[in-house]
Amino acid sequence: MLFPFFQVTRPPRLKAIKMLDRWFIINLRVPSSTMWRSFIFAVAGILYLVFAFFFSMDCTGRCSLDSGALHLRFDQENFQLLRTN
Repeated sequence: MLFPFFQVTRPPRLKAIKMLDRWFIINLRVPSSTMWRSFIFAVAGILYLVFAFFFSMDCTGRCSLDSGALHLRFDQENFQLLRTN
């Protein structure tokens, strides 16, 4: 039951080992900076996808990008294809 407590308090009780040395600080900074960098790029990527979607839509909910392609719509009442552009 007390094993985790003794393991946490063990390094300060050891006099021969210096706790905060240069390599300890480096080993803390490198993984944490990598983690934050990955988090920032992931958030930026998700925001890019969200903004790209919303800027490609107009107020009616249809795609506002005119790519020059033929846009077809299916009329359910008359069962025929209609051109929209």
